Amino acid sequence: MGTDYKSKQELEEEDWARYRKKQQDIFQRKQARFEAEGFKCKTEGCGKSFFDFNQWQIHVTKHQDDLKAAMICNQPKCGKKFDNRKAYNEHCETHKVELKARIVNSIRAVLMYNKHGLLLEVFEQEYRGMVGKPIPYKFFGFTCMYDLLVGWPEVVEVTHLGGGQVLLIGVPDKNTEHIAKMVGNQRDNREGFNRRTGQMLARVGAEVIHKIEKVSGRKSRMVPEFMKKQIEQLIELDMFEAGLFLSEFQQVYEQEFGYPLDFRSYGFFSLEDFSFHGLQGSATMSLDGFSWKLLPVVQVHQECVNGGQPTRIPGEVRNNIKKLMKENPFGMSQTSFMRNYENWFGYLNLRQLRCKDLVELICLLPDLCVAVGSSSEGGEVTVLPAGEERKNHEHTAPLHVLGEVKNNMLQLLQAHPAGVSLECFVKGYEGYYGYLPLDKLGFADVLGLCRAAADVCEVKLAETGQHVIVPVGRKQTDDKVDMVKGSERMGTVPESVLVDIQTVLKEHLDGIKVSRFQEAFLETIGENLNPVKLGFHSLKSLLRHLPDQVEVVGDDKEDPTAKLVGTKVDATDKGPGVRLERCKIRPGRVTVKSMTETRIGLQMEDMRKELDEMELMMEQFY
Repeated sequence: MGTDYKSKQELEEEDWARYRKKQQDIFQRKQARFEAEGFKCKTEGCGKSFFDFNQWQIHVTKHQDDLKAAMICNQPKCGKKFDNRKAYNEHCETHKVELKARIVNSIRAVLMYNKHGLLLEVFEQEYRGMVGKPIPYKFFGFTCMYDLLVGWPEVVEVTHLGGGQVLLIGVPDKNTEHIAKMVGNQRDNREGFNRRTGQMLARVGAEVIHKIEKVSGRKSRMVPEFMKKQIEQLIELDMFEAGLFLSEFQQVYEQEFGYPLDFRSYGFFSLEDFSFHGLQGSATMSLDGFSWKLLPVVQVHQECVNGGQPTRIPGEVRNNIKKLMKENPFGMSQTSFMRNYENWFGYLNLRQLRCKDLVELICLLPDLCVAVGSSSEGGEVTVLPAGEERKNHEHTAPLHVLGEVKNNMLQLLQAHPAGVSLECFVKGYEGYYGYLPLDKLGFADVLGLCRAAADVCEVKLAETGQHVIVPVGRKQTDDKVDMVKGSERMGTVPESVLVDIQTVLKEHLDGIKVSRFQEAFLETIGENLNPVKLGFHSLKSLLRHLPDQVEVVGDDKEDPTAKLVGTKVDATDKGPGVRLERCKIRPGRVTVKSMTETRIGLQMEDMRKELDEMELMMEQFY
């Protein structure tokens, strides 16, 4: 017949049962002896017994007072008698020093072989079980055990945990420091006699554990040689020829060797800390995009010698930058480049392309664009299309400021091949792009700017005496990708989706932030709006694709606002008062334009003439 083996849990239960049986037998023997003798006085020559603890305590205290009055030492195996009170007190102090040294050694012996310390309630039991009697805190002038431990910071570090629990951590001295380091490098054990402390530590977070380890200061931060050899063998396997990602390191280590990688037991605070500082000479770290991976030291050395392979930019990124530079032929700043790229194509992840910054990416694409200037030139580098060098830059303003203004002028005049009056041009520019930075460009007026921008427009004098701004044809703009006015390659918006977008914006007539639009769309329509499925790279590009229905207001650096085109003054009923969202209430006649259950649209009579004039000016401009 085969031998029946017991599981670990069954063996532990048997051990625990034997321990409880032993403690029960000890208690029964003590109880039987107490019933026979009671509390017995141990003073030499007395031997009286008491069954009342208070009476026994009073009797013992009387013995102590008598010995102190007679200047006789009350310590066992001493009993010296003195005639001088000073000599008697000095003799008692020597007993206190000797007793304190023994108690300090006992406290360290109980606490130091517990890696994360002991709870106060468990410590008293463990000390009594090891020494055989409790700590005489009253002998040292303390009222309780807690006060004594707090008063000896060179022996015990007291740490407060959640729930009112107190954790005691032994502080080693020079003679026991090596023992503390060996215990600190052992694996965590929350079983056995330290079960109660383990249960409490299992409820706290990693920050508390790090704090406890920092207080104990026992970590040597040294990785054993056998573990270094294990990791060397692991990363030299054929399956990890390209490197072992740090996110898979712990799982692969446990699968290969059968036990987890407990890097915290060696004094390291994270896996990155362990890999960087603990594996020096055995493995090295390499950044692959956003992820770290482990590589053999020899492989990294060979890559450094061979110079590595040049970074390849994906074709999609190259095409996107090519389209962006065609749309901005006069260049732009780094900030505008990143903002425009994100608006049209999504986020440009430079780290994923292994580029330190945008200038490094531009240097890798000499056939598409070029970087001009330095950080001293207004703090920005200008990005120009390849071959578009500006050697004769006569203006004091940074090159990218003039280039962006020209790009805006070119976009604005594309819809007016016959030209537009100077006044309408200024109003249109300020309406689309904001004010013209004439002070930065060094021009006194807009007319001087238009005359200087001969490669974008020309100024003609009409028969009426007005100056007309006429666009200049550019060969390279004929094949541009029209990103704003509905290019086929930018995607199309179905009629049903357009109706849903208008429904959402009607609920927010005063506008809604683009960052909150998806949430409002889900709450109103009941489904998510996915711009990628519609052929757009972001929600901003989708909304900007609908200029006749949706108006996007605000700077792209911040969170812009989306609202319906053509929304007028709205009034909202808020109980006893009425609040106008676009202007203040004042006396006068009004016309009701629209009315719903919650909103009323009003128009002041005296504003109608001003509105008619504005509409006439807009018709002349467009």
